[in-house]
Amino acid sequence: MSNFTRQNCRVQFAGLRSNPSLTYFSVFLISLSMISCSEKKNISEEQSSVFTLPHIYQFDNSFKDSVSFFEAENIVDASTYFINKFNFSDTVMIDNEGDRSTSFGRDYIMGDSTSMRRLRDSLSSDGLQVFADYKMTIPVNWKSISKGGYYYPVFVVNETNSDKFFTARDHYVSAIQEAKDSNGNWRPIESRKFDFVGNGRWGLIIHPNEFALFLTAKYKGSFKTILRVRMGVGDMTYLTKGFEGTINEKQFHLEPGSYQYEEYKKNLPVSLTRRFLGASPLEPDK
Repeated sequence: MSNFTRQNCRVQFAGLRSNPSLTYFSVFLISLSMISCSEKKNISEEQSSVFTLPHIYQFDNSFKDSVSFFEAENIVDASTYFINKFNFSDTVMIDNEGDRSTSFGRDYIMGDSTSMRRLRDSLSSDGLQVFADYKMTIPVNWKSISKGGYYYPVFVVNETNSDKFFTARDHYVSAIQEAKDSNGNWRPIESRKFDFVGNGRWGLIIHPNEFALFLTAKYKGSFKTILRVRMGVGDMTYLTKGFEGTINEKQFHLEPGSYQYEEYKKNLPVSLTRRFLGASPLEPDK
């Protein structure tokens, strides 16, 4: 409650004490006013802060001369990399190794455990927001990641008043990039990372006024278009707003003989949901 509101409430009570001739109706009005003051306080306490993109990043810049933009000649596995969870702030610290932190206490749930299943049932993922900062370029050449190169940050934000559930596998977030093709249609330029085994899942509780941060690949190319990130958490699918970027126009196409190509041709509905998070790639050539 603002100082102005508190002062108004105190002034009204002072007036009541100094003027005993006030009618019951006046007392009634003052009571309503006090209820209003209380309601304003509750609303103020329940409101979450508004997320803004950090404008200060701290990371190891010594890798910048040893890496470059990602190159691709067709749809490839997405390169996403979970970094950490943060409180709302204008500063993001990315360490030199890139190792995923597991020091979240009870907020971190490892594996396909009973706790994980209970959390899926008790905590929803709806209401999260996803923002991309394509203008930021982060060089990555860590021992903990197989693909060095230039990345940009993506933020999974909780501006709501309740806890939300976020999931990933190993270091990787279930997210792909899409771009508008020459006809103006949204098409995936990546597929979800191929998994050889079914383990490695983990979950993270994102409290109000917190965000999870992951990185995704920045591509080399001359085709200027609009990009966006598509992310899946449980049964929810999220999309960032579109932003300007460049890719190789060949990235709209499936490579003949690739597992994405074969899976798409054999089982289209499953492929669209599993590999492309519901997005529709260009029909492969027969």
